[in-house]
Amino acid sequence: MKVIVVVRRVPDPASIEVGQRTGLVDFQRLVYITSPPDLCAVEEGLRLREKAGGQVTVLAPGPPEVEDSLRECLAMGADRVFRIWGSDWLREIPPSAAAFVLARVIRDQTFDLVLCGENGGPFEADPLPAWLSEYLQVPLVTAVTDLKMADGGQGLLLQRKLEKGRRQVLKCRTPALLTVDPSLNRPRESSLPSLLGALEAAVETVEIELGGVLGLLPEEVFSGSTGGIQPLNPAPLPVYTPDSSLPAWARIEQMLSGGLAEKEGLLVEGPPDDVVEKIIAFLIKKGFLINKGCPGKARHPGAKANP
Repeated sequence: MKVIVVVRRVPDPASIEVGQRTGLVDFQRLVYITSPPDLCAVEEGLRLREKAGGQVTVLAPGPPEVEDSLRECLAMGADRVFRIWGSDWLREIPPSAAAFVLARVIRDQTFDLVLCGENGGPFEADPLPAWLSEYLQVPLVTAVTDLKMADGGQGLLLQRKLEKGRRQVLKCRTPALLTVDPSLNRPRESSLPSLLGALEAAVETVEIELGGVLGLLPEEVFSGSTGGIQPLNPAPLPVYTPDSSLPAWARIEQMLSGGLAEKEGLLVEGPPDDVVEKIIAFLIKKGFLINKGCPGKARHPGAKANP
């Protein structure tokens, strides 16, 4: 199985400090490390290679500093590593543009699986895997917590994490793109000889000029300049405002309830005939039925009159 893993560098949470005078993050003190979820993705790729054979290739978009992360992946056991960069790249590029460049590189290679870390990028909700799956035209499965081979190596049996601790089990055909949850595995420790060998290894660089590929992006994704991503414009949500004519305690109750009216219930008891009449009267009162008059009760031909 040929696996491609995308890794990125993120700030180390332990190095984040806020200036006492400015109240802003001191970016000069930030220390960048390889994203821990991305290392879990590399580990899973290595385990798949050990089970089914194949090759693990690691890609990292970014400046020369990302070579430290690529050497870390080489020390873990990756077969090949590539750094993707160009002379006109910015230090931070939008995820949609980075995914488009990565897709162009990945399409030139044969792959069965693309792995990314769950929320492995510098964004809280990492959009890069979704963009990448769209450009590659492969299915995307997020937050994978368990992965097994199925269908003779032609498919995968996956378990993914849902909200409130629930899990979903599904089958997926390859090629596909998966985001790995950190609970899936624990990255292996690299030996000292592997680390020394990775320091001396050469890291291949794929030169791609960003200006040459931005023109190929769809207009609805990128507007042609390196900072021209079109922002989302969701529909505004209505905000409930209490009635100003009500007293303060009533307005507070309305704000606490969000303007929702309390539900009323009607308990109907008695014989069946009385219950039916009460239900019909309730429906007429609420406007669900129209009262056009009720004809007299028809008497059965065989029934006897009461004395």
